Amino acid sequence: MNFIFPMGGLSKRFTDAGYKVPKFMLDLHGFSVFEHAVIGFKRYFQQHNFIFAFLNDPKIEAFVIQKCRKMGIPDKNIRIVKLDGPTSGQAETVWIANREAGLSPADAIVIFNIDSFQSDFVFPTDLDLEKTDGYLEVFIGEGNHWSFVVPGPDHSAIRVTEKERVSDFCSTGLYFFRRALDFDQAFEQTLDMDLSKLQGGERYVAPLYNALIAKNMSVKYHLVVSEGVTFCGTPDEYDAIRYGTPPPTTKLFDH
Repeated sequence: MNFIFPMGGLSKRFTDAGYKVPKFMLDLHGFSVFEHAVIGFKRYFQQHNFIFAFLNDPKIEAFVIQKCRKMGIPDKNIRIVKLDGPTSGQAETVWIANREAGLSPADAIVIFNIDSFQSDFVFPTDLDLEKTDGYLEVFIGEGNHWSFVVPGPDHSAIRVTEKERVSDFCSTGLYFFRRALDFDQAFEQTLDMDLSKLQGGERYVAPLYNALIAKNMSVKYHLVVSEGVTFCGTPDEYDAIRYGTPPPTTKLFDH
């Protein structure tokens, strides 16, 4: 299993708000946003790979490696992918990471945002991941700024949309693909498409599941409680956490 954290965004909203360092480097209750995002997968540090894809910058590379070691991820499980420049979206960043990290077509991947925090992630027990081609984690939420799932029988995903509210099932930003090949092929179908024609105006991960669904592959959703995930993607969300109660991930650190 390979956990992939796309970190190629420019954090424009934070830059515009006056912040001088990348969003994932900002402090939250004694730990960086980066650490809060990664520590939620602590139970898998010893047996799986953790891949970080970010803009080529020696300071960022040193930061990522130092924080991973501090959290207890073995060096053999840390994989670094340095991007030459901004990408057309999170999906392209993952596509590059799959190749640059040397993944095989049959390798399973889990994708998660570097600005969201899992309280203590564990793979769902109600899904047979050996028979599930992909699943995305969802919660019941409000607003239109999420990815959404049209639910079907037996936790199946009938359709996945970006910024188009088709149900109350909002993505937490966690995506599983049983084979990297399936992700890559779904992504490559978008390469000839103008960004303005894509849902959300960039290459997001969630809509790629529709390519799998079109092939009658098994795509599921897994419902979690909203309290299990903390979102830190905007300056307002960051400030709410910064000046409020420490996120649940704080208890996972070795103090």
